[in-house]
Amino acid sequence: MLLKGWKTILFNVGALLPALWDLMGMFTSDVSPAPVVPEEYRPLYTVGIIVINLWLRLQTTGPVGVGNPRR
Repeated sequence: MLLKGWKTILFNVGALLPALWDLMGMFTSDVSPAPVVPEEYRPLYTVGIIVINLWLRLQTTGPVGVGNPRR
């Protein structure tokens, strides 16, 4: 598979983007961007990220980019 070992990393980078967007709003006084994940959904978002990360970890059979890890 082309993305062998990269799916978890790509997912986590994608999951990090909303937090970075919110963080950017903390340091820019001129523009306050609207939050990507509304405050009332942040606990659900966090639990979803954790569950998906656990599932992806269970699917992982080796290091990033290695098709058939040595045993």
